[in-house]
Amino acid sequence: MKQGHVYRRASAERDILEHFEYLLRERPDAALRFVEAVEAAFEQLAGMPLIGVARPFSRPGLGDIRMWPVPDFEKFLIFYRPYLDGIEAVRVIYGMRDIPAIMDDWEY
Repeated sequence: MKQGHVYRRASAERDILEHFEYLLRERPDAALRFVEAVEAAFEQLAGMPLIGVARPFSRPGLGDIRMWPVPDFEKFLIFYRPYLDGIEAVRVIYGMRDIPAIMDDWEY
């Protein structure tokens, strides 16, 4: 797999931190594994940016967003943009939430 660059939006970093803090309270043994799984997924996506599923949103400017589940934490979804040299991680959202509403309200 080729190496790609992972560009990170502040919103993705905040999401990861919020999920980590929640897991640390509820399932401490899983918190660090979650962060490691997200990082591994970012690296995998950066090497193969088109493996995620296209996820169209109604809001302009989000037409190129793709989605990929966090390995071993499949209810958490990575939303990213593919680039020629990697990906831009834009959000990491718990899949049971209202994702279209979250993305419509997202300040990017």
